[in-house]
Parts: sequence; C-alpha cells; structure tokens
Amino acid sequence: MIDFHQHLEDPHQPGQELIHFETSDQLCDLLIQHEQFIKLLGCEKVNVIFNQPRFLFEKSVEDALDKYFAKGEKRIFFTFSVDHNNVFSSQRLKYLRKKCDLLLGIKFHSVLQNITDDQFPHVLQIAEAASQHNMFVIVDGSYGAKSIHEVDHLKLADFLCQNIATPVVFAHSGCLKVKEAMLISLERPNMNLYFDTSFILSFWRGSSVEQDLAFVIKKLGVEKFFFGSDYPYLDFRTEFDLQSNFLEKNQIPQDAIFRTSAENFLSALSM
Repeated sequence: MIDFHQHLEDPHQPGQELIHFETSDQLCDLLIQHEQFIKLLGCEKVNVIFNQPRFLFEKSVEDALDKYFAKGEKRIFFTFSVDHNNVFSSQRLKYLRKKCDLLLGIKFHSVLQNITDDQFPHVLQIAEAASQHNMFVIVDGSYGAKSIHEVDHLKLADFLCQNIATPVVFAHSGCLKVKEAMLISLERPNMNLYFDTSFILSFWRGSSVEQDLAFVIKKLGVEKFFFGSDYPYLDFRTEFDLQSNFLEKNQIPQDAIFRTSAENFLSALSM
C-alpha cells in the first residue's frame, strides 16, 4: 500500500500536524517513529507533506533529513509547501533536491497562501524549478467559504499542467471541483493531472460528491488516482475502511488505488 497524503503528527497534540519541534534530533526521532508506524499500517511508501513553507529554509529540518537518511530509511518520501512570494524558494529547492533524492514534491495551497490569478507567474517560476528536477507539484483541492470566490485551485492546477512537464497532483481530488477537473482532463488527453483520494469521502459522505468521484475515476481511469489518508487529521484505519468500502461498492479495482497507480507514478519519477 502507498499513502500519498500524510503529515507528521504532533506528539503533544494527537490528531494535529506537527508545526513546531525543538531540535533536528527531535524531528529525526519523529521521522523514525513514523517509519515504524507506517510499517505497522502495512504501507510500503508514504508521502509526508510539510505544510509549513518555513520548513523549506530551516537548517534544523535539513539536518534532521540528513540524520534520517543516514539510518538507511527509504519508506518515506517528502513534499514541502513552498512560499511563492519568497524569491529564494527556487534556489533553496534546487539545493535540497540535489541533496535529498526523496524530496519528490512541492505543494501550493491556494486558500492558505491566498494565491490569486495575478500571482500565478510567481508560482510557475518555482514549479518550473521543481519540474527541472523531476519533481511533482501538489495543488491543494480544499477551500473554505471565506475565499471561495477569490481563489481558484483548479485554475491554478490547470495553469501549471499547461506550463510544466512533470505531473500535477490535485489533492483531495479537488472536492467539489472533481467533475470540472475531469472535463479539463478529457479535453486534453495527455494532461499530466493526477488526484489523491484524501479527505473527499470523509467530508462529503452521503452527498452526491461520492457518486461524482466514482464517476470521474471510471471516466479518467484508475491510473490517475492514488490513495491518501490525510493522517493525522483523519484516522488512517477509518479512512482506509471508508475508501475500501467505497471502491468495492462502485466496482473500482482496489489494488490500483491503494498501490499500483502510485507505484507506477513514482517509478516514472525514477524513485
């Protein structure tokens, strides 16, 4: 099994993502503990996403990754959220990517980062740097009512797909935008847009979005979709069971969503 959407849990706040740690040794220990945790879950690989853009620049994070990799661990690969307004983000990203071959992705969150259309060129500059180093780009597919008319994460994902060579992953399958994303993908069959299944079923359970997701998976093909748990915000086993039941009910191949689609995706990135 491969989980394409996890975060490190804060040991002091169960169910919350780690946003602060004291030393590089502490972060390294947390990564090793997480490695053991995902082994128990039966995960072959997990994408751990750091949602704090400042982590990209913190020396303690760099040192923690060095210590973690020195122990020979390879089950976790990493995605860093990136500040599109920081002119040094591209340079720092290139440096860490050369140093860390398991830094495979970057992430933008249109709502939290307030990424409006006029800022797309700044986002693209960083995405191009990532693409040059064979990294994927995650665009978060969730949004809140506060900025529902100000930012458009699907528009950003589409813009990036048209301008970089490496894949774009629409996190949470775009939630309400999942059908619109399907239409864009069908219009351009070679579009490098993929989806993870985190959060969408838990939040939209009992709504028509469940049917929409099943419809879109069948239309676009299972190879475009990866399992994501959104741990620790959601309980891993509960999320696994929910998605497994959904796939069985809709006669969608489970092994593809839980393993082979992401496996093939990562193989194309030479992981």
